[in-house]
Amino acid sequence: MSFPLALALGIEGRDEVLELELSEALSGDEILARLAQHTIPGLQFLSAEILPPGTGKARVERVAYEVFVPEDRLDMVQARIEELCHRSELVLAKPGRSSPRDYRSQLEDLCLQNNRLRMTIRIDPQGSLHPREVLGLLGLNDLEANGYFLVRTNVGLVPEKCS
Repeated sequence: MSFPLALALGIEGRDEVLELELSEALSGDEILARLAQHTIPGLQFLSAEILPPGTGKARVERVAYEVFVPEDRLDMVQARIEELCHRSELVLAKPGRSSPRDYRSQLEDLCLQNNRLRMTIRIDPQGSLHPREVLGLLGLNDLEANGYFLVRTNVGLVPEKCS
């Protein structure tokens, strides 16, 4: 059992991907039934897909997150989103990296809808932008300390290529 992209501590996951290697052949329905028997309250397994033998491990291509933004901060956040989206570069220095790097191409989408900040981040094997870094750029790095939860709403996988 493994997750292609671990969920950071304190972030809620709503549509995660889990890989299982089975010791016996089971149908998707059988897998879901067995998982449901042993799960904890609040955790649901929604679908199971059986992949052919020899299929490689799943690779994550992009992830989507959202967080509630209080009403009194919406105008400020919208202005910062517009400024950030118009930048041609998003250079950040990260701990453990020898030099700053441009992460602009990884921020695929950033918007406010119904008091929710939504972002889609493209995953790069060389190092990716973190949703908490985006919150910091928008002046929202205090939201989690004030009881708001960052939620990963989708994990998009790299499509399997035909051979």
